[in-house]
Order: sequence, then C-alpha cells, then structure tokens
Amino acid sequence: MVKRKGNLDDEEEAFERGRPGRSEATSASVPSKGPKEAKVKEPKVKKLRSEALDAPEGPPEGPPREPREPREPRELPYRDEETCRIKRLGTADLQEGALVMAAVRDVNDEELTLNLPYNNLAFVQRNEASEKVQAQHAQHTQLSLPESFAPGQLVVAVILTAQQVGPQRVRLDASLRPSLVNAGLTAEQLRPNMWLSTAVVGEEEHVLRLNFGVENVTGIIKKTEYGEEPVPKVGSIVMVSVQKVNSQAGTVKCSLASSEPIGNDPLDHSSLKPGMLVSARVRSVVEAKPRQTPGLQVRFCGLSAVIHKHHDGETEEVEWTKNQKLVARILALLPETTPVIQLTLLPHLVEWAPQDLSQKAQIGELLVGNIMDFQPKYGCRVQKLQGVAAEAADTDGEGDVLGFCSMSRLADTDKDIVATSVKAGFQSQYRVLSYNFLDKMLILTRKPADLEDGVLVSVSELSPGQLVTGIVTNVADHGIRVKLSDYVTGYVHLRQLTDVPLASVPKRLQVGSKVKCRVLHVHLKRRQLTLTAKKSLVQSDFQLTKTADAKVNMLLTGYISKMIDAGAIVQFYGGARGLIPVKDWEAEEAPAVGMAQTCRVVFVDKKEDRLLLSLNLEKGCSAAEIAEAEAVKKPQAMHGSVISKLKAIHAGPDGIVVKFKTDQEQLGYIPTLHLSDDLELATKRYREIAAELPVGDLSQAASSSSSLKLPDSAVILARSHIPGFTKDATEKQASFVLLTLKHSMLLACEAGAFIANVSDLQEGRFYSGFIKEVRDFGALVCVGSWRVTGIAHIFSLARRFVEKASDVIQVGQSVRILVSKVDSEKNRFEADLRPSAVSDKEFLKREAEALRLTLLQKDFTQSVPKKRSFMPGSILQAEITKIESYGLVLSVKNAKNLTAVALKENMPEMKPEVGATQKCAILDYNAETGILDVSLHPELLEKHDEEPEVGTELQVLPALSKKSYCICWSRKPAAVVFAPPYAPSTWKFPVKTVLHSADAAKVILCPFPSKERNKSNQVPQIKRPEEELQPGSPVKMKIKSLRGLEVCCAAPVGLQGHLHATQLVDLGELGDDGVTPLDTVARKGTLEARILRMKRRAGEDKKAKIWHLELTCRPSLMGALGLKDSSEYESALVKWPILTEGMKVAAAVQSIQKSHLWMEVGSGIKGRVALLDCSTDLAALKSPGEHFHVGQVFTARVLRVKSAQKELDLSLLPTKQSRSIARLSKIQDGATAAILQLPGKQWGAAHVTELFDVWAKNPQQRLKVGTYYEVAILDGGEGGEGGEGEGGEAPSKRIEVSLRPSLVRGAKIAADEQRPSSAKDLQLKQKISGYVVTAGPQGVFVALSRSLTGRIKLKALSETHILPEAVPKIHPPGSLITDMTVIYISETGKVELSLRTDDGLTAEQLSVGDIVSGRVKKVEPYGLFVRLDNSRTDAFIHRSEISDSASTTVDSYKVGTKIAQAKVLKIEGQKIGLTIKPSNFSAEDVEEDGSDSDDVQELLAAAREKMKGKKRKKGKTDETLEDEEVETPVTKAPKVKAKKRKQPEKVEENADESEEEPWQPLQTGSTAGFEFADFKVDSATSSDAGAENEEDEDEEDGKKKLSKRQKKAIRKEEEKELRKREEENADGQWADNPRSVEDFERLLLTQGDTSIVWIRYMAFHLKMSDLERAQQVAERAVKHVGFSDSKERFNVWVAYMNLECTFGTEKTADAVFSRASSHNDAKQVHMQLARIHERNKKTPLAVKAYEACARKFPESKKVWIAFLSFLYQNADAEGARKVLPKSLAALPRRKHPVVVSKAAILEYQNGSPDRGRSIFEGLLDSYPKRTDLWAVYFDAHVKAFTPPRVAEPDFNEIRPLFRRCGAMSLKATKMRFFFKRWLDFETKWGDEQSQEEVRSKAREFVESQG
Repeated sequence: MVKRKGNLDDEEEAFERGRPGRSEATSASVPSKGPKEAKVKEPKVKKLRSEALDAPEGPPEGPPREPREPREPRELPYRDEETCRIKRLGTADLQEGALVMAAVRDVNDEELTLNLPYNNLAFVQRNEASEKVQAQHAQHTQLSLPESFAPGQLVVAVILTAQQVGPQRVRLDASLRPSLVNAGLTAEQLRPNMWLSTAVVGEEEHVLRLNFGVENVTGIIKKTEYGEEPVPKVGSIVMVSVQKVNSQAGTVKCSLASSEPIGNDPLDHSSLKPGMLVSARVRSVVEAKPRQTPGLQVRFCGLSAVIHKHHDGETEEVEWTKNQKLVARILALLPETTPVIQLTLLPHLVEWAPQDLSQKAQIGELLVGNIMDFQPKYGCRVQKLQGVAAEAADTDGEGDVLGFCSMSRLADTDKDIVATSVKAGFQSQYRVLSYNFLDKMLILTRKPADLEDGVLVSVSELSPGQLVTGIVTNVADHGIRVKLSDYVTGYVHLRQLTDVPLASVPKRLQVGSKVKCRVLHVHLKRRQLTLTAKKSLVQSDFQLTKTADAKVNMLLTGYISKMIDAGAIVQFYGGARGLIPVKDWEAEEAPAVGMAQTCRVVFVDKKEDRLLLSLNLEKGCSAAEIAEAEAVKKPQAMHGSVISKLKAIHAGPDGIVVKFKTDQEQLGYIPTLHLSDDLELATKRYREIAAELPVGDLSQAASSSSSLKLPDSAVILARSHIPGFTKDATEKQASFVLLTLKHSMLLACEAGAFIANVSDLQEGRFYSGFIKEVRDFGALVCVGSWRVTGIAHIFSLARRFVEKASDVIQVGQSVRILVSKVDSEKNRFEADLRPSAVSDKEFLKREAEALRLTLLQKDFTQSVPKKRSFMPGSILQAEITKIESYGLVLSVKNAKNLTAVALKENMPEMKPEVGATQKCAILDYNAETGILDVSLHPELLEKHDEEPEVGTELQVLPALSKKSYCICWSRKPAAVVFAPPYAPSTWKFPVKTVLHSADAAKVILCPFPSKERNKSNQVPQIKRPEEELQPGSPVKMKIKSLRGLEVCCAAPVGLQGHLHATQLVDLGELGDDGVTPLDTVARKGTLEARILRMKRRAGEDKKAKIWHLELTCRPSLMGALGLKDSSEYESALVKWPILTEGMKVAAAVQSIQKSHLWMEVGSGIKGRVALLDCSTDLAALKSPGEHFHVGQVFTARVLRVKSAQKELDLSLLPTKQSRSIARLSKIQDGATAAILQLPGKQWGAAHVTELFDVWAKNPQQRLKVGTYYEVAILDGGEGGEGGEGEGGEAPSKRIEVSLRPSLVRGAKIAADEQRPSSAKDLQLKQKISGYVVTAGPQGVFVALSRSLTGRIKLKALSETHILPEAVPKIHPPGSLITDMTVIYISETGKVELSLRTDDGLTAEQLSVGDIVSGRVKKVEPYGLFVRLDNSRTDAFIHRSEISDSASTTVDSYKVGTKIAQAKVLKIEGQKIGLTIKPSNFSAEDVEEDGSDSDDVQELLAAAREKMKGKKRKKGKTDETLEDEEVETPVTKAPKVKAKKRKQPEKVEENADESEEEPWQPLQTGSTAGFEFADFKVDSATSSDAGAENEEDEDEEDGKKKLSKRQKKAIRKEEEKELRKREEENADGQWADNPRSVEDFERLLLTQGDTSIVWIRYMAFHLKMSDLERAQQVAERAVKHVGFSDSKERFNVWVAYMNLECTFGTEKTADAVFSRASSHNDAKQVHMQLARIHERNKKTPLAVKAYEACARKFPESKKVWIAFLSFLYQNADAEGARKVLPKSLAALPRRKHPVVVSKAAILEYQNGSPDRGRSIFEGLLDSYPKRTDLWAVYFDAHVKAFTPPRVAEPDFNEIRPLFRRCGAMSLKATKMRFFFKRWLDFETKWGDEQSQEEVRSKAREFVESQG
C-alpha cells in the first residue's frame, strides 16, 4: 500500500507495520480456513493474555506441545490482516466511499467543517449538506446551514474526494446526503434499531415523512417525539432509529431513541452504517508494543471489528477479558477489499449526546493538565485539566474533559522534547486552540511561544477597533497579509494602507516589515480579520464600534467606503457607518472612496442604526471631551427613573412628602392615590403613614424633622410639580419631584415601557397607565411621564353606555390603555379604556405581577376581636340569615360584625332556606367593612389536596368584579384566583388562562373570552315564505347538521334548507386545486345564503307550510338583491336536463375508488371521474387517496352525459394540453408500438420511434401494460383501433402521442437521436438508425420516424448473401437497426438504405497485387471492363491478360460473366489494370469464394497445373463444360490478399490516444482464416475448392471419380445444410453478445478485420482467468493479415501491450513493445506505453516511458505536453518544472507558446496559481498581441479565483488583470476582445457598478481612437 502524504496534525500513525512479507508467506503456505475450521488452543490462565496481530518469533509460551511435522505457521481465529489490524485513521485511510461518524465543528453559509475520528477534518459544501427538495415541496425555502446545523451536532458522513492541496495537506470533502450515506442499503436489509441518517421530505399534521435514500422506502416519525424541541423543517438531516418496517406499504416507523443495539443475526457489510449501536464480544486484547497499536478485537453479527485504545471509553487502565460483552457504536467503515470496521465506546458517542466544549474551556484559555499517554510521531493526550474545564466537569458530573497536543505543538522543535516531559503524569501548562467535538477533546498547545501573554490563537479573541501589531508576510497588488501570531493572520486592503489611497503598495511595506493596524471587522464564521493601517485611524483615541455609542457633535474618524446618490458612506469599526449628505460639500471638495475622513455627528438614529454626519467640524468635540462634560454635569432625576431609599417626612392633605437622594437630597411628593394600584389600599396606607408624621401645609414640609422609612421604590413622573397649583396664589408655592408607588408603573420602567415622549407611542399597542383627571367629555390619562397626556373620550371608557365619566372611573385609578391615535405635533394621543383581548404575553405578565405585589399588601385577616385568616378559597360554615334579590346574606359562626354575601352568580341551582347552615368558599374579604364575599359552588366546597402550580392552564369563570381586580374560579382544579380588572364582567363559558403565581392569593393572566355569544346568532322568523321569498332572496338559517356533502339548515317558521358543497364556491379554471369549503361552514352557528329553488314536500298538506329551500353561498351570487335577475339563480341549480358535453360545473368529491372518483355536481346528481381525468400528477394517480379528500370541490368539465340512464362522466383537466398523463393499454409490433388511454376518453397511438429518445433495442419490452406515462400530444388522429370505449362503445379518435423525454420534458438529446420528419432532413452517406416495420423478399422497411420509412434491399443487408426466407428472422418487426447508410433519396421522398460496411472499393484503397472479384460490364475487342464487387469502381483487363493460352479470348466472356478472382497489375490514378492469367497467380493467391462457375474451375485448374506440374486433361468438349456448370453463387465481398487495404469503416477519433479500450462490438468486418480449437480452415481453401481438390486427390489415390450428378447432389445437400444453419442462427444473439469460444470464432469469420472483436476475445479469456489463451489470441490478432486499416492494427497492438504490461513480465512486455514499435507509428506506441503504466499506477515506469519518448521524439510538442500533464496530475510539480526548460530547449521556437501556456494552465490547476500567473506573464511579454494566449490566461486566472475553487470570487486578484488589459493600446478588434471578456466576467460575478466601469473604459478607448 502506498502511503499518502497528510497533514502533520492529522495524527497519522507511524508505528512499525511488522516484518515485510509475513502475511504473504503465511497465506501462501497455509490454506485459508473459515472461522469454524481455524482452532487455536488458548493457554489456561485466568487473565487473558494480549495477542498481537503478528505472532512473535521464538518458541511459543505455555506448556510444551507435541511436535508436529511439518510445522505450519500458527493462524489465529478471526484474524484478518485488514479487518482486525488496529490503527488510527488518517487521511490515507479516509478515501472515497469511506463512511464515518462526525461532529460539526464550524458552520457558515457556504460549508460545514466536520470533526472526524482522530482529529481529522472534512468539509461539506452547502449542496451536500441536504437532499434536494422535490417539486411538490418547492414552496419550502431551502434552509441555510446555520439554521440546520449547530457546532457539536453528531452526523454521519461519506467521504467524496481526498485532494492533495499542498505538500503535506490533504483536503477531505464529504457529504451528509442520506442517498449517498445509505447507498447500497435496500429495503430488505432494514431491521429494527438501525440508526440511520434521513432527510425530512414532507410535513403532515402529526408526522414527518423521511427519505432514507433507499428506493421505495419512506420513513414516518411522530412530531411528539421532539417534545418541546422545534420540529425539523423540510430539507433537514435527522438521525432516527428504525422501529418497525412495513415492507408491503414501503413505510418505516422511526423513533429518536437510540438505546437498543441491533440484533445478533448475521449481517453483511452493506447493511452497516456508522452510528449503529451493536452488541459485540471481545475476541482478543491487543497491548501496546513496538509493532502494534493497543485496543480490542471484537466480533458482532458474524463480522470482525476493532476498537482503538483512544475509543475504549476508559481514562484509566481497565482489564478487559475475552468474551466480555460490550455495547458500542460503529465509528467508521472503510471500503477496502474486505471492509474495515472500527467501533467506539466513548460514552457520549454511545449515548449519541452532542458535546458543547465551549462550556468546558474558552479558546485561548490557559489550563494545567497531566499527560495521560504519549505516542511518538503523533502526540499526547492530557487529562485532569484544571481551570474552567475542571470546574465545569465537577458541576456537570461528566468527568474531566481530555485534551490533545500534537507533536508539532509540544515544543518549538522535536529536538526540544525531553523524554521526561512526555511521560505519563507529567504536569504542564497548555493553551486551548480549538475543539474536537467528536472525540470530546480540547486541541492544545504547550509551545513556549504560544503560552506567552498576548499571543493570539483565534480571531474570537479580537474585537473591532483593537490595536494590533504584526509582520507583513505577503505583498500583492491588492494589499498585504499581516501575521499577528502563528494562528491569526489579517488582511489589509490596498485602500487601507494609507489615509489617501495609492495605486500600489508603498515600498516601505515589504515582507518582514513590522506594521501597526486596527481591527476593522472580525469574521467569526470565516475566521478572518480585516485590518486597517491608515495612520489617522491607528492613532485615533476613540473607535466607534456601535451606533449607540455615538453622541451628537462627536468628532469621528472613518473612511469613505462607498459613494451613492445621496452622499458618501463613511465606514467605522464593526459595521458602524454613517452618511455625509451631498449638500454638505462642494463639488471640488468631494471625498474619494478609500480616503480617511474626520466628520461630526449631526443625528443619531438608534432604532434604524444609522448616523447623519457632516464635514462642518466647528461645533465638534472629541469623545473624551464629551465624556468629561457628562461626568462634570450634575445628574438630574429623569422621567421614569426609579428611586429607592425613600423617607417620608411630612403628610399633606392629599399626599406624602418624602426625601430621597440622587446627587443631592431632593423632596418628592406622592399623591395619596399613587400609594398603590388599589385605591382602597392606597387610602389605607395614607392613613397609616400620616399617623406617624406631622400633618399640615406642604410649605412646612422642608422644615420637618420627622422621618419614616418606606420599603417601596418610586418612579419619577415629573421633575417639578406643584401640588394643588392655583393661578391666583399670592405666595410662592412649594415645588416637588412627583413620584408614584404604583407597581404597574414600576414594572413598566423595568421593562422599558415607561413613556417619556409622545413620539415613543405606537398606535394599536397597549400600555399601563392611570387616570390623571376626569372631565365631562371623558378623562385625561397618562402612560408614563406626567406631561405625556392623552384623551379618553366618554364613549371609550366602557362597553356600555356611560352618562358620566365619574360613574365608571376616578382619578388615580390604574387602567389598561389602548393607544388608538397619536398626534406628535400637538403632543397628545387618544386612548381607549374598553376591555379587549391582548396578545402581548409580556404585557399580561406585567399586569399579573403588579396585581400580585398589590395583593401582598392586602390584609386577609380579621383584627377584632382576634385575628382569623380569611384567605381566598378557604371554607367556612355560615348560616343563611336573609334571602335577597341579588343573593344570600349569611352570618359567620364565632365571628361578630362579620357578614358573608353570596351573589346569584356564585350560587348553584338550589332552594335556600333561612336558618340553614351552608358551607361557603371565601372569594374576598374587606377588613374595613367586615364583608366576606363567598361562593356556594360545590366544586369549591370539596376538599382538594392538589394545588395548581405556576404555569398551569386553567378554565376560569367570573365570580366578582371590583375596580382594582377581578375574582374568578375554576372547577378543575378547584381554585379561587385573582385577575387584573380588565376582563369583561360576565361570560357564560370557561375561558382558558395561565396561573401566574401560586401565593396565598393566586393570580392569573387577565382572561378574555375569544367569542361572545350575542344576538348576531339569532335567526329571524319568516311567517309567509310564499310571499316573502323567491329565487335570489337572502335568508339566514341555523345550521342543524352536515349530511354527506350537504349542510342542513332550518329557520322559523317551517323552513328547511339544503346547501350543497358545490354551491359554496364559484366556478374556477379547469385544473385548479380543490378547496374544502365545508370545513369552515360546518363550524358556524348560522348561515347566510340566497335561495336557488323553493318547493313544498310532495303530497304534503298546504297547511303544514313546510318549505324546502335549495340554497347557494357562491360569492358571485351573494350580491344585493336587485342586481341579479331571479333566473340567474334558477340557472345556477344543476339539473340533469341542462347538463351538456363540454359544460363547466362545480363537482365535490363523494368517494374515492382505486380506478376513479365519484363526484356530485348537485344534490342527487353523481358523476364519475376516471383517474386519468383527475390530475396531471403521477403521484396522485398512483395513490388518489392521499391527494383527494371527501368534500373537496373542483371545477369539472362534462365529458359525456346520458340523462335517461343517469350516467355522467366528468374531467378535472383542461381541454387542450400539450402534455398529459396516459395509461398504457396495449403493446403491439409494427410501426404503432403502443396504444395508450388518454384523458377525456381519448386514445393515443405511439409510434415505435416515439417511445424513447435513445435508439433502444426492443423498446416495446421496456414498457409495461397498465403503467402511467407522461406523453406529449403531437397531433389529433383519425378514427382508429386505439381501444374500446367503456361499455362497448365505439372507439374514440386516436391521437398521435410521444413518450420521448425531449418532447415531454424538454430534455436535450444528441444529434444522432434526432428524428427526421421527411427525406429532406437526410443526406447521402448519412448514418442513421431505425426500427424494422416489415421484412420480406422485397427488403427490410425501417421506420426512421413516425412520418418517414426507408427500405433496405436484400443486396444491401450484408456483404454476404442472405436468403429471402431468412430475412424476417434476422430482422423481425420491432428490432433496432443502427449504422444504416443513406444511399439513395428519390424525388418523391423514397429513401434507400444500406447495411453494408462501405460503399465498395476505390482506387485509393487498392494496391498492386491485391486480389479482387467482379462481373464483366462491357466487352471490347481490346479487353474487358469489369465492375468490381461491392463497389462502383470499374477495372480493365487487357486481352493479353485473359489467358495463358489462345483458347480463351475476349469473346469467351459475355456481359455479366462472373470474374471470381483477378489480380491488380497497375493503378494509374483512377485507372485499374487487372489480370486473370493463371500464370500470374500463386498457390497462396488462389482462394475459395464459394463459386462453382467455369471461370473459377478453370482458374483453380490452372493453379494446380502450375503448382503440381501436371497438365490439364484434354478431350473435354464444350458440352462437358456446359454440363459442369452450376448456379451462379451469391456475391461475396472482394478479397484483398497481397496487401492490406484500408477499410472505409469509421474509426473512433484519437483511438491511439484513448484512455479506455474499445470494448463495445462493431457491426463491420470481413472474413478471414483462423486456427480454431478443433479444426483448421486455411485461408487459401474453401468448401467448393475443397471439392475440386477432392477430385485430384481421388485421382491420385486411384479412386473412382465422382460423376456430375453425384457432385450436383452433394452440392444441393450442402446448400440445404447451409440454409438450415442460417435459419438456426437467425434468432441468435451470438454476434452481439458472444459468450463462448465458438461464438468468438464464428464472429471472427465475418468481423475478423475489426480490432474490437479481437480485444473482446482477449478480455473473455482474462475474465475466465486464462492468461495463456488470451496471449495466444493476442498473438493471432497481431499476425492477422486481414487488417486493412492501420488504426485497427494499432488498437490490437495497444491491447496486446496492455495485456503484457498488466499481467505479463517485464521481459515479455518489452518484447511486445519492440514489435509494436516496428509495426506501427513509433511515437504513438511510446505514448501508449506510458499511458498504460500510468493507468496501472506504475508511476516510476510511466516516468521512464515518458522520458524515453521525449528523448526519441524531442521535437513533438504532444509528447512534452503529455509528460507535463502526467507530472502535474501526480502531484509532482517540482519534476514538471524541471521538465519544462528541457522541452523548450528541444522544441522549435514556434511550438513554445503552446507548451508554455499548457504548463501555466497545469500550474493553475495542480500547482501554484502565482507561478502559473508568472509563466503567463513571461509568455505574454514575448507575445503581447496574441489574443488566443490572453484568452487562455483569462480562463485559467478566473477559474482559480472564483467558485468552486474558492468560496467567494476574489475580485482583487481578477480585476487588476482586466484593468491592465483595458489600458493597453492595441487594435480595436483586439481591444474589443479584452473588453468583452471583462464584461462577461462582471456580468456573471460583479454588480451594476462594476459593469458600468467596463463600459466606461470601453467608451474611453473608442473616444481615444477618434
């Protein structure tokens, strides 16, 4: 295994792997055994001895054993080298497909950062963090990553890629999508307690629907599982436990609990996923040794797994024992040859409990801890951390949190690490760097430099405006990078370097320079800093970071960030900014963007978080001056300030004077009615306080020496107030600070709801206030400050009529105020005091709390003669003394002067008697009057031990209403409660509220009934319906019931109404979604409607006067009477006679069946809707019960109506649709392949070419009858055989439809998938495909499209003759034919096609010595003109080249005579000279061709005479030759023997450079001779020629010569046998999919010149593990003489080389390479050798091959480019950079630009973008006007600094390049190119301003050109 480089902090383990070759030796010498076969005798000791993965050398421990011969290596049970080896996981192990548990570390808008096991990191892009929402959930907006994930959250991830991003850095990209995480999991593998990742794909009322990523499986989880936690939204990723699987329904019931492990049944690896809880058993304990990592080897469900020491869940040494059971979670699954499983026992992972380490320790915090253990080259774990972590651990009970310090952070260098400093128990100081939420560890450092004070380890330690010092690490055109510490780096933009922006970075700022900066912005999510080095900002004394910190006239220094139409935006720190208006500066003094600017604050808008600034600095003050002035200024008591420590010193006639101290002692005045919210209590308190103080005129208050401490806090209402102020006073009146002790105002101050200015009021909002004055028109009210006064008109004081305001309110009363209108100009507002419902819960809580505090001051005890408690809810015995109209008067036993009163509202239905004793429940007690308010409700009189708790919901009813509070009671639990006095005085039904406090006097939030029953529900009487009512009349009726789809109503006197669901909505458009109007109407008490029809019940007496009314509530018919005629109402009633086809009606769903819906269009009129007419959604057709509900109303269209039979067919779809859903009814052969049922009782026909876009084999077999498909409507058809209508109706019209996705969904298709509509769309020699319609003796008719059919004649079907009877079997109807060539197009549009591989031979394809055949076309005295077979080429045979003897002359040949074989003598241009003289043919040239003609016989005889030296027997007469004639044989393909000619087949472009071998079979080829396994066919013999040879052999053997008749009989028998074999192979698929040696050998007979057949033959043997046979086939292939195309030959050699390089030895590979180089283009062979090594990942051999190729072909740029690409792609950038100068030295100068530009692109892609830019810059210095080089430069540069390569476009890297090009002075055409590329970039990534910049630059260039 090759080890990948990883990050030094990735904690890759470097332990010794064991002796090399041990596992191979063991496996070679010992046969593999299963777990049951392998038995090892365990030593008999109590404690389990730890076992290593590799058995140690030397004698075994324990008692001696008997010797065994031969001794075999000991094999441990369940010991698999890969699955049982314990190791830490590094980036080299986490390859593509690895599944791991992970925890979210960081979340931003673009990606997630995950903690993987063992401190590895992975990144998840936004599109990989959730599944895509389907179309039906498109309304759900995609959730942002911060909304879906939180740091510490546990997830399951799959590794997508592992990319090398640096010399020692590997970036892991992962995905959380369940479809990828659960890949490979099937529905059958699901079992209970599986813990799986799912995506929420739907939300219903009580459940969530989940997607596992498993086909045909949907998860369901109840919302109640989440309790009080928020329910996940659609698109969220959630982890669930499988509870129950319903395989038939495809549903899985899920739960959030993950406490039970999966069962112990055997499992395969594909069923396992990380996070699953398993029950395992320890198989062995592995101790720490030099060659092994400590841990446990366990087994569960028949599988082996390991547990690393760091994941055993124990911080102390624990003795594990063999067979010990444990419960663990799967930590990781690695996709090795045998998948590796790692488990974890960490408690928080086993319990699946996310960890919040931020509560343990903060980043940057210093801790002290002890080393737990140490591993070289990795680091140490730290325990017993003290400080914040230790305190948190002691409080939460979770134990100490562990830390980890890597090797690189233990000391400044590895040499500084002392052995004693890494020993277990060594105590040291550490600093927290980050968190590992998965392993529950703090990432630490103890490097001395990191422990110093002020060292920054995270950007979170910095704040905007903070002064920092750093060192410049990088200088670029756009700015500089400043290193603040080893862990924090900031960026200073070019504009932030100086007060006045410069065009470039100042020279003083070089790498290594020290610079002072201030923090502008802290980007916590991205962990980035933005700094400024502007001198004015760095030296400023005050840094504005919040708008609220700004003061008017404060001088601030910022910088101009943006210019807008309104002015200039000035940016400060942390996002604070302000606006300098345009009017504030003159045109020549306008500030520039980036310039530092000092300005003055004019206005501060804290609500909108904005500032108004000015350049006028005259009145400005520094922040220090303003702070000093505020400190010197004497503080004054402001309105709404809370004052404590009050001392009462004097009592006036209407209030108390108090003394309090702020900065100095002041006198305050509290009016009597402001001593409490309860006015009676306020009066009582005044008397109690006044009794302790001097009472008199307020003018004497200042000299009072008395003092009484008050426990209350007061609120300032006014800073200066004169009590009892009169204008006529002659003496100076005393002024005081006006105070109030009302708890309602005090709580309003604390909540920030105290109003000091009218402008702070909001209309429609409730406030706590009090009555200031009572006037005739109403009252003056206050909601805070005494000066903020509003008017409450008399009509708004109560819900009832008020004659005098003083009857319902009084001065000082605390009230709830609704602000109805605010007039800021007049400084007043209008208020409404009427009781109304309040939705502000915080306001209700303040009211309840104020009442609670007031009741605490109330005395519920009797003071005379002895104290006795009368707490509300207490039960006492009382005697009824009087019965009054308002209720009962009772006397309390043993309590004189105490009277109890029970109002009627507080009594059940009873017959009271005077003198009877009655149990009473106390409601309220007034100690001054001695009156008890009691209740006699039995619920309150029963004993109840349970007291309601705070927050309990109660159903309360009113009992008493007083000015300061209301008293209510509840039945269950039985309780008496108090409420604020703002609820209605009475209500009939219980109202729900919440208990606020459970003190002795229980207080609830103010209840308010949601609905009051009033007179609006009363139904008026209609005494004479026949006179008062008519169609269209409005009526109001009471709802009685809901029957089916009708609402039954009634009204007095004798009226019964029926409202059908279809009469509740107006007609809409066909296809609109349905509505359910009955859901809202059925809940109403009354119904307002209009009459459609009124009638008496049939046969009823007129005196009964019972009318039945047909009603409507359609909005269009509910207008005022008189606007519509009564006939319109009558026509709105649906009846059978008015129903016509095409009519639109409203239809309500009555019932849902599997195949249709029953819908009602009116009362008693029912119609049927087929599923196809219900919806265009496939999901709705598959499960109509989930998409349609009873009571839904749709707009429908009448398809068919039969009034007499009461039959009605409806449709919910529009009439004209371009696309529709259809049901496949029938599949048939021929042109019309499918008959489909369409909506609207129509039938469609799909042509065989309209089934799929791709040319699929047997397309009808891919369809399934009864399945629903989406189809595109092509055009209306004529009446046809589409299908039968319902009930045996005549078939409907057939419509042409298409199932092709390109027409249905607009999918893109390839050019070869286009369907030609007519012959005009075709061209000669065009390659096309089609389906066979018919086949017969006339040829094969192929459908090219639904409107075009072509024909293939028999002679064009193949190069060999095909019998007419076999054509239908070879090409049955419906079969696919590809690679047809258009050979003829007639004027009438007829198309002739051909399946022949070429158009025939041409002169260019022939060479001298080739053997051809043909027929005599013309006979001339000087020779013969011959048309070559399978071509349109004519050749000439001179009379001297006809025969060696004079017996055969030109006259011996007639037109049409077959020339079986002729040799090419010469070729001059298009003129071809042939010879047929036997003396010109050798024995090898004479080849059988299946012909029995005289010419062939003569030619063969002449050849035999020449070969054997025999003379042909004479005496044969012309009759004899005539008798030997046979039928003219079928035409055969011309044979070329002497030299290989080029074949006209199309060969894949760049086949020699293809990365993949061409494994797919071709349809072309030619015959050749091969050596089969059982017999041999020589290329120079044939069956017929063999018959001729038999004749000679018979003569030589002395046998009797066959007669003519016998020969003829033999030939007929052979022909019969040949026909039989053709028929047997007609239906076979061996040519397309050969599966045996025989199939391949047969295929080579017809396609032997095609390389793909040989390659597939080799692959077949390799698949059978027969390397030797594969090499034999390869050797046959390269020696095959039939290859006529150099590319075909080259393909075979490449395959041979690939075979030997992959499976052979180095010697055989070199031999094949040498041979291939001599037979093919040497450069291509060298290149292919290098690519083969590259594909086989033999990097050294590939480098060696590329170097050899470059030495041999130094002037080939392709070679050098391929070499460079290989090096860069294999992360050898340094090697590539060394190769580049060598290539430039070897190549001609004209090839330099291409190679250099390619090297630069590769640097951008795989190396350093900066180096790539440097290469391009150097190249363009030499070729500044080459726009093609500029284009490549632009593309590479833009891609390097835009997504997806970076998170956000780096405009500072890209725009300078475009601006530089825009400033060049080149030709207009070249400059147009630059500006266009720039504008394209800005259009995609920039904004309007940047695009306008490009346009302005372009205009400047045009203007400069004149």
